[in-house]
Formats: sequence, C-alpha cells, structure tokens
Amino acid sequence: MLMMIATAATTVFTGCQFFLTRQTIQIDQRAWLSYTFSGETKLPVADNHLDIRLPLNNSGKTPAFKVVSSALVKVVAGPAWQPTEDDWRRFQAINNIGVVLPSEAGRWLRIDSDVPPNDAARFRNGDRLFVYVRVNYCDAFRRYHQVNRCGSYSIKDGNAATYCGTESDEDTGQSPPVQNCRP
Repeated sequence: MLMMIATAATTVFTGCQFFLTRQTIQIDQRAWLSYTFSGETKLPVADNHLDIRLPLNNSGKTPAFKVVSSALVKVVAGPAWQPTEDDWRRFQAINNIGVVLPSEAGRWLRIDSDVPPNDAARFRNGDRLFVYVRVNYCDAFRRYHQVNRCGSYSIKDGNAATYCGTESDEDTGQSPPVQNCRP
C-alpha cells in the first residue's frame, strides 16, 4: 500500500515537472514582439496630418502570427492621460501585418491619420499629442498576446517622443473572437 502511494506521488510530481518544463520552454521559445517610438515622424504642425512609423521587432525564437496593430491618437492639455475603455474601442489605423519572423528587420507599424483641425490647432499651441498603440498576435504555441505602449509628443519638447506608459505583453491564454490563434 505504501509503495502504491509513493508511486502515485512520484507520478503526480513527474507530471507537474513536465508541465512546468513545457511551460518554461514555451516562454523561452515563443515570439516576443516589441516596438519603440523612434521611427520617422510627421506631426500635425504644418497641416492636420499625422504619419508615424514605429520599428517592429520580434526578439523571440519563433514567428509571430496573425499580427494586427491599432492606434488611438488624442490631443490633451494636461501632462498625462490614460484612455478609457470607450477610447480603446475607438482605435483607428488598423494594420494587418501578418507574420513577423524572429530578428526580421524592416517591419514597421504605421499610424497614418488625419487629426481633427481643432486637435491639430491645440497641438500647435502646446497641448500634448498622445499615441496609444496596441499590437495583437499569436505565437507558435497558439497563445494570444497583446502589447500596449504609449508615446506622447509636444512642440515644446522639439516633437520628440516621450513614453507615457510601460510596455505590457499580456498572455491571456485565450483568443478574442476576431483573432483566433487556432489554424
């Protein structure tokens, strides 16, 4: 009887070790997408048009699939702003990027949008322009990920981007209805 209990305990322990090892390998091997606010930038200074290109990088060891990006652009008077859930629903400039291979160079997220004339005028008068970018993708292990990042621009700062939030890479473990990670 004691031997059966010991065998069962060993089996459970081995199963847990296998699961943890598999999970660790997946984290080490999966796609890791990131982007920075360091690309080409055309801000709405002379006209009401915004064109921002952000370099996209996969630092993982496997490709990222079904990569989709979206952006939210808002001009705000204060030094900081966080989008509400309603703001997130109104994302614009959706890009279907497709597949991003590991260490692939030359991939860009592009935000190409007209800014409402009132917002462009407020930006030219010193208000900050906030750009929230969301990238959704699937990894090779069929896990869904979402990366959120924010940059803000100001004429007072010489139009250089400053980060207005930390990058988060969420592994929700589930696929949203629009982006199914299953083949």
